[in-house]
Amino acid sequence: MKIRPATPHDTRALSQLARQTYADAFGASMSGADLRAHLEKNLSVENFAHMLSADTILVAEQDGRLIGYVQFGKCDLEQANAETDYELRRLYVQREFQNQNIGAQLMNVALEHPRMQNAPRIFLDVWEHNHGAQRFYKRFGFQVVGARKFEVASGAETSADLIMCLTR
Repeated sequence: MKIRPATPHDTRALSQLARQTYADAFGASMSGADLRAHLEKNLSVENFAHMLSADTILVAEQDGRLIGYVQFGKCDLEQANAETDYELRRLYVQREFQNQNIGAQLMNVALEHPRMQNAPRIFLDVWEHNHGAQRFYKRFGFQVVGARKFEVASGAETSADLIMCLTR
């Protein structure tokens, strides 16, 4: 397994990976229509083409297949300093590759990335019912600093996301 920066040639595979991992993680928590609307609005090939120009995306690849990714960029959360703080936007690993330290490797590479190294604070949000992810982030020093409502693309309200922060 290797971790490398995503390229424009990865957008289709990234979109497929993102859709699958998101559906695996959250599909049971919303209606099929809400899930489809969210995936189309936020994780399309076109969106990944834009994300690659705005953010840093690193992919975990094994035997030529994308099996995980992490995305981060400047933070625009209300409590953040948009000039200096960063946000970890997404970190996903395919279900069959979970619990193999791939998520931790992606996190370590992201935190050591030149764009993140000097950030005084790194924020992320995590679903309030995803206790495994919360434990994972706490192992890296993230602490809960707030919460916000999460809405899917259809506008349907779901549970809250916890906002976590790593202060360096």
